[in-house]
Amino acid sequence: MTQENFHSDKIFIAIGCCLVAHLLFAIMGASAKLLSASHHVAEIAFYRNLIVFVPMFAFIILRKKHHLLKTKKPKLIALRAVTGGIGLIITFAAISILPMAYATVIFFTSSILTPVLAFFFLKEHIGIHRWSAVILGMLGVIIIAQPSGEVSILGLLFALTAASIHASIYTILRGLKTESPTTVTFYFILAGVLIPGIFMPFIWKPIEFDELGLFLLVGISGGSAQI
Repeated sequence: MTQENFHSDKIFIAIGCCLVAHLLFAIMGASAKLLSASHHVAEIAFYRNLIVFVPMFAFIILRKKHHLLKTKKPKLIALRAVTGGIGLIITFAAISILPMAYATVIFFTSSILTPVLAFFFLKEHIGIHRWSAVILGMLGVIIIAQPSGEVSILGLLFALTAASIHASIYTILRGLKTESPTTVTFYFILAGVLIPGIFMPFIWKPIEFDELGLFLLVGISGGSAQI
């Protein structure tokens, strides 16, 4: 990263957004965990995105914000959307199998992997201190993720795969910093409806009245965190 690009970044605003986003993602994950006891993870992902897609699409159409549907980076937008749509299902799968605290720790591997991907794909400078943090962080993950009879190996694989996808998404988003957050989110949510929607005829279950609040919480917290 050049010195000019570094100074153009709004570091403290970005940190604040990250903290709020992680809080909202935690709420989304906890709600999805509860719903996974009676609903397929792909079904939860479908409703999570549909709940956000309907009002967002209505806003764009009714307010004639058609420019938000346009992008100068369609391939990168599509890559982010498809990767995110698949990644969300895998994330919910990990949450449904593993204890929430354990899954969350593994998910944070994405924060360790992101600087590595940024170094190779975005050519950003990673100093010795950050490389040291990456190495120590990965050692910590290996210790935490040590297979045992108490932890599902399948759940662990899902969580590590999800973390890798999260890191890829963060790197892709960096390349989309000139795009509107609404545009990026819209196409992710669209893919997030279409991809699990393929399986809905086979996995759909009626939503009980007492589950409506959890589905709304998954959608609203996840959609807000995405933006």
